[in-house]
Amino acid sequence: MSDCPRSQKRVVIWSVARSLSSVFACSLSQVPDTVVLFEPFTSAALYGPQRVCNNTYKSCATETFESVKVLYEQPWQGKSLVLAKDMGYSMTGRYDMIPEGYQHIFLTRHPAKSIPSIESALAPIKKEQKEFYIGLNQYKPLSDLHRHVTSKLGQQVTILDAQDLIQNPEKTIQTLCQILGLPFSDRLLTWDPIDGKPGNWIMSSAMWEDCELLGWMDNCLRSTGFVKPTKQQNTDGEVGKYPLTPEIEKMIEEALPYYQALWELRIKFDECN
Repeated sequence: MSDCPRSQKRVVIWSVARSLSSVFACSLSQVPDTVVLFEPFTSAALYGPQRVCNNTYKSCATETFESVKVLYEQPWQGKSLVLAKDMGYSMTGRYDMIPEGYQHIFLTRHPAKSIPSIESALAPIKKEQKEFYIGLNQYKPLSDLHRHVTSKLGQQVTILDAQDLIQNPEKTIQTLCQILGLPFSDRLLTWDPIDGKPGNWIMSSAMWEDCELLGWMDNCLRSTGFVKPTKQQNTDGEVGKYPLTPEIEKMIEEALPYYQALWELRIKFDECN
């Protein structure tokens, strides 16, 4: 890895889809002099020449896993924080591409909340890619990646649960900043809504096209902070919002053991539980 400023922090968030990871990145991206690498490995996995699913986008990404690793590891002079966000499944079979010099955060969310939300978002998508998403247990590769980073690479990681993040964002973000050595301020808790891609986010054109098509980031870009769920939402969650097909119920059941294993290792906040 090229030399980077000694005061620079590098953090990568690994997650599953619909886990509030974009909102989380929106919060941390407000640390002064931050650059956000928005899912470059996922872009390579979905749209690049080494893609792992059969989609036919008009504009495809040129990223390879090798070029993304170079992107991650370049010096990024003048940046105090290099914040990356990627999906855990994008690294399956590519652990040799895990970038050096990063602190790892694993962000989880209960599959009964995230998986129905994925199904709802996929309505306008091409049949081939929808089959890829619905056939994918995103929690297993996230768990496998966690095991590799901790057991094989011997690195310490931080595990957060999305429910804790929205129930008590101030304490969660403040504690995380202490762990990562980042400056905490109230500006990380609220922000202005924007129209379009944030100026300090680097994202492939194919990824942005996908986000616009499916609305992956609509709620994030319109948000002004972490929205605490109502009592009814806490009770019903996403299950009450989207119809559960037998296929989705099976996905939730298959994901639960992997989610539970990571959830047990999360940062615990008494006020949130």
